[in-house]
Amino acid sequence: MSRLTLTLFSLVIAAGGALGACGDDKGATSPTAASIPLGVSCASDADCGDLQPTQCQQAACGEAGVCVITAVADGTACSTGAVCVEEQVCQGGTCGGGHAPARDCGDKVCGTDACGNSCGVCAANFECTAAGQCEEIVDPCMGLSFAGCCTGDGKAVWCDGGQLDEQDCAAAGGTCGWRDDVGYYYCTSGDEPPAPDASLPYLCPDSECASADPCGDRECGHQCGLLCGTCGDGEVCRADGTCGEDVCGDLTFTGCCRGTLSYYCKDGVVEVLDCSTVDPASCGWDSAEGFYDCGLSGADPSGTNPADCDEYDFVVPK
Repeated sequence: MSRLTLTLFSLVIAAGGALGACGDDKGATSPTAASIPLGVSCASDADCGDLQPTQCQQAACGEAGVCVITAVADGTACSTGAVCVEEQVCQGGTCGGGHAPARDCGDKVCGTDACGNSCGVCAANFECTAAGQCEEIVDPCMGLSFAGCCTGDGKAVWCDGGQLDEQDCAAAGGTCGWRDDVGYYYCTSGDEPPAPDASLPYLCPDSECASADPCGDRECGHQCGLLCGTCGDGEVCRADGTCGEDVCGDLTFTGCCRGTLSYYCKDGVVEVLDCSTVDPASCGWDSAEGFYDCGLSGADPSGTNPADCDEYDFVVPK
């Protein structure tokens, strides 16, 4: 084909080569796709063989002795090159139609194949991997919340930020139990109570009490989350699991001051600190810790916890 022929072919396609009819600025109708003259002289179809129409078109020698472009028969197989469309056919000189190929998942049991066909979904508590396999979702926190639990050997365990954390209470000389003051399981002293909410069990998953009989000879309180007994009226359960006189009254761990002495209640027993042995030799409010202690001065600024021990009803230890 000559350079002139190629130029003429390009101009015709650019100006009106679309297979559908289109109008010019004055409303005239261009030749249809069924017969688009190219201006290339011919005596037979062979003279038009160098032309390269689309796969849904063909070049032939027209009655006027010039090559024309015509549409191939509708239904002729063709392809737009889309890998996820098959069995496309020509329609009015244009390739289209077709349908998505059949699902081809191979070994996949979930996700999609290369063309977006579903290969299946995973059951609850399973997730689909990149390889199209269902794997069980492993919870690093074993279902625990921030409220946590206790192990049989005295550790407090809880979930924080999707990861397990723990505190070895036994190693610090304490025990593990529910703390009403903070609302979760943590280190305590003596008593090992469970949470008031039964949905927060004392023992952590796969943990057992250190003893088959956790209470032993204790007559009150809790051990390993089990109730060992209760005390009578006017009695309290001491840290050693025995019942005794309620010597603390309304005195709490927050404590109070009497001169250079600091009194407070711990595990049902009134404890006393002699502040005369520290510098300065005084008793006062510790704003950082929230209780009365040695070496400080002043009272609770909120007025909730009076500093004067005479404001409390407790038995002063001898």
